Amino acid sequence: AATQGRGFWILDNLSVVQQADNAFASEALHLFAADPKPMFTGGGRKGDNEGANPPRGAVLSYYIAAEHEEPLSIEIRDAGGQLVRAYSSEESEFERCTTGNTDQRTAFEPKYPPAKAGLNQWTWDMRREGLHCIDDIRLFGGFDGARVIPGTYDVRIAIGDAATSGKVTLLPDPRVEASASDFAFLDGKLREATALMNEVLDTLDAAREARDQAKALLADYPDAAELQAAGKSAVGRLTDWEALITQVNYQTLEDEDSMPPMLDAHVHHVLDVIDGAGAPVSAGSLERLQDLQREWATRKTELAAISASDIAAINAWARANGIAYVTPPGG
Repeated sequence: AATQGRGFWILDNLSVVQQADNAFASEALHLFAADPKPMFTGGGRKGDNEGANPPRGAVLSYYIAAEHEEPLSIEIRDAGGQLVRAYSSEESEFERCTTGNTDQRTAFEPKYPPAKAGLNQWTWDMRREGLHCIDDIRLFGGFDGARVIPGTYDVRIAIGDAATSGKVTLLPDPRVEASASDFAFLDGKLREATALMNEVLDTLDAAREARDQAKALLADYPDAAELQAAGKSAVGRLTDWEALITQVNYQTLEDEDSMPPMLDAHVHHVLDVIDGAGAPVSAGSLERLQDLQREWATRKTELAAISASDIAAINAWARANGIAYVTPPGG
């Protein structure tokens, strides 16, 4: 549509208009069928006085007949029924955690799928669930999950007692020369790298919790010589171990230029490289992933040694005195 004043508008997708009829008028919730979406990568932001490109993701269009007080949920599952991504119109613990870790230079502003009466649209960015978020960590790479691979995914949207479902098909980027087996291998390595990243974060969180518990016991029983010796050793060793896992001196993004990244940042980087490059996975990425897996195995052995010595000594004293004991990190 154009005007005499040289302004014009483009409607990129007419599928919702084409599907509009009276059939869904009686439905409390309706999901419109989505056109297949090529998984294009790259592309820049629009400049001043430039039109916006279509969203880089699969657009989900849904109609809600009436206002609801209940939150809206969106679940996306793969062909095997495994949950790939979940959204809610209300803030979750994940958003609270990621917002709490936000650096002032890279502010995180969570967005939520709309749940107003009438036609709504939400763009799935074709990514998996986010990484496990823990408090008090400067992970400047963020907590976004890796991209999914091409395929057909099941979508379920629910609000209150109403639910609707459909499918969305993601097509390979036509510029990429990769076979089905290449994409399957990529999927496996993305899962492997994501699992490593999440295990590192979860174990770090558990080690911090164990240290806090040990500190609390030290403060509560200052005259228990046996406890004090084992507790101070455990706190010191856990603090040293933490510094091998994450850079504890980071305060803002520019600190990466003056302080070396630790294991968490290296694992995040190789995950980003594999995700960003796509299929087929490069030999260098595979080699680096193996290097980091070996390093993580060493770090876990070191943590197990702290649990088997100092934390075990703390807990032996605690049990003998009928006191709550420290939860060993890693089980």
